Amino acid sequence: SWKIHTPPSNYECWESKIFRVHNFLDLPDTKANVVKSPKFKCFGHTWHLEVYPGGDDDANDGYVSAYLHNLSDEKITVDYQIVVLKADGKELNWKMRDNEKTFVQNQCWGWKNLVRRIILTTVR
Repeated sequence: SWKIHTPPSNYECWESKIFRVHNFLDLPDTKANVVKSPKFKCFGHTWHLEVYPGGDDDANDGYVSAYLHNLSDEKITVDYQIVVLKADGKELNWKMRDNEKTFVQNQCWGWKNLVRRIILTTVR
């Protein structure tokens, strides 16, 4: 499962969204193979999460990539993090952008080397 939310400290308003990737181990681990979450609304914008089980074209071998994608026509500046959850819902690994990121129309930000795929395949 993948959880997207703004950082929980010192924020009056923040939202969380969970995107579950079922049968992750059965997904192709070749580079540039993408799985997209359903579209969701957050802070008046439409988004989706893009997960590359084998990494995107720029990822190091053996890494999973993940990106938050702004599908709205307007730009927005947000703080966000992508959290990888184990099957039991506990956090496994997470990366957080520590500064505000501005998303323009149809732009995504995230991490090409979010987590090593082997870690996701061995965690229960």
